[in-house]
Amino acid sequence: MNALLKKEMRLSALLLTYLFIGFGVMTLVPGYPILCGAFFITLGIFQSFQSAREANDIVFSALLPIAKRDVVKGKYQFAALIELAGFAVMAVLTLGDRGQIVIPKAARDHLGLQGGDRLIVASDEHGVALIRADFFEEKMRDLMARLSSVPEE
Repeated sequence: MNALLKKEMRLSALLLTYLFIGFGVMTLVPGYPILCGAFFITLGIFQSFQSAREANDIVFSALLPIAKRDVVKGKYQFAALIELAGFAVMAVLTLGDRGQIVIPKAARDHLGLQGGDRLIVASDEHGVALIRADFFEEKMRDLMARLSSVPEE
């Protein structure tokens, strides 16, 4: 399986794909639209698949002595790896000595976050998510209203 991923990275991927990952760094520029980095990374994956289609890459891969399912897995792994690389570039946070994190300015601007805003921290064994408290409270009120309006049987 790793051989197929290496094949995708070396032969199918365009240089443009890797260049677009670098565009993810631009999310650190104040005022730069944060979703542009995700757009460029997705566009890079699309261009790689488009180029592979034009070069009949899938036909050549299907001729290899491997299961077709493994060819598809290799393509999925390639797309996931590129997306994760872009995410790592765009969403790097540093944990301070006192356990505090700094949300990048571009992300704060995009979400409209300001100092003193309340956030809910949700976590499990895989990671941490931050949710605006006002959004969460509004959704909980909506849910409670819907539950109270459901007729009992």
